[in-house]
Amino acid sequence: MKRIVLALMLLVFPALAAACGGGNTATSNSPASTSGCPAGSGRNGNGAHVSIGSKAFAEEQLLAEMTKLVLEKHGFTVDYSFMAKDKAIGQAVQSGTIDMLWQYTGTELTDYLSL
Repeated sequence: MKRIVLALMLLVFPALAAACGGGNTATSNSPASTSGCPAGSGRNGNGAHVSIGSKAFAEEQLLAEMTKLVLEKHGFTVDYSFMAKDKAIGQAVQSGTIDMLWQYTGTELTDYLSL
């Protein structure tokens, strides 16, 4: 029962957050805000360091490379050198070895929540 509730929370809360977020209109001329990023505000990462990890297959590698390019373009220093399987990736996130990774929700539901 707890797993079903957790799975529902993982699906419902992001949808609610997306529905409630923002207030900018399409006609707004103000620059995008990155107040949640480690570098503070504005569009510049100011050299803040981000470590990206991925599994060793094409889709996740492509997403990680695209993320790296976007972050570097916005002034972040990015390390993308960590590739591993599911369990090692999870341990790397928990230990702080990597800051982010791309993951499929299906993998989370089946491998970690056994749904």
